[in-house]
Amino acid sequence: MSATTQSMLDPHFARYRDILNSEIPNQVEDAPMDVWDRGVFLNELQRQRIALRPDANGETDGSLVADQGLEKGTYQGTYATSSFAARGVDAPFPVKRELADKQAVCIWSNPADSYPPHLELPQKLHDDLEKYQLDMNQIPNFNKDYRDYINAVAQAFTQLVPADIAMEGAPFAGPTILKCEEYNRSNPRPKTYIMDGENLGNPLDWYSDARFAQQLLSGVNPSTITKASTEIIKAFANEAGKQGLQNMMDLLSQTKDFLAPDYSYFRKAMQPGFHTLWPTLDSLRLCADCHLQLHDNGRLHPLAIALDFKGSLENSKDDQPWRYAKTCAQTADWAKHEATTHLVDTHMIEEVIMLQPTAQFPENICCMRF
Repeated sequence: MSATTQSMLDPHFARYRDILNSEIPNQVEDAPMDVWDRGVFLNELQRQRIALRPDANGETDGSLVADQGLEKGTYQGTYATSSFAARGVDAPFPVKRELADKQAVCIWSNPADSYPPHLELPQKLHDDLEKYQLDMNQIPNFNKDYRDYINAVAQAFTQLVPADIAMEGAPFAGPTILKCEEYNRSNPRPKTYIMDGENLGNPLDWYSDARFAQQLLSGVNPSTITKASTEIIKAFANEAGKQGLQNMMDLLSQTKDFLAPDYSYFRKAMQPGFHTLWPTLDSLRLCADCHLQLHDNGRLHPLAIALDFKGSLENSKDDQPWRYAKTCAQTADWAKHEATTHLVDTHMIEEVIMLQPTAQFPENICCMRF
């Protein structure tokens, strides 16, 4: 069949031929992206009736065929979709911002609002946080094309996230810890980059002392464990003697190769007025102190845990199971991770350092390409 005949049968053929034969006038990075990438993802959207609506030329304008989104979806599907969106993997509408745009957006807030350092928000959002819907027109140098991209993405993901997520097939669906273990072993996450390792819940001895100690060195917060102070060692040794644990008292009296992630200062760090705001604080296990020994073979072994250190081991409970004690210690470790490593080191220090180059450096310099 000749091209002329094909052109008569298919009115769009000439249009497609012109597109394929035309030269790209601009750099790819500078060209606005008006359509979604085609492929398996779009086929799935079509199957769900969440396809983009084409115009007379066979091109898409960003609007959707479907009038409403998914009513019910799976845990796995929703998790995958939202994860890709949040991380910007294969983002459908990548936008290259000019330096002036970034500088206009990356403006620090006035600390007088009593919040931690954050980016300044439009004034209207300050006036009515509950009712105001963010209007991109209030942000300087955000042109209409950029707002259209954002609106298209927002509409698309509104369609993709179901209103109701089925509990079946989710890791928290099981009524027992055993069911959660079985689910996690049969539904492993893909191993990528630094996460290419065995999930802690996969080994059958995930609850053992060895796994517990390992997490203090290679877990979520490996920076809190330090050499145990003489005061902590003596306090635990004295308590072991009071409980008639002679072997433990002799071991602790050696004061050698002992390590401790110390959380005992948590209560002191909280101002007295905090107890007035949160009267139930004293009933919570917030300051679990943990004591470990480093063996010659490199193994780290937990020896003693104070469930809730209140200034002295004299006031500690001794009638709780050992596994509960380890849970308290890990809870305190998580609290320290969130307050120190996450909130302060990451958000208040690293973000400030990272934000300034983002706001002040053009995107074509070498450090912004890493």
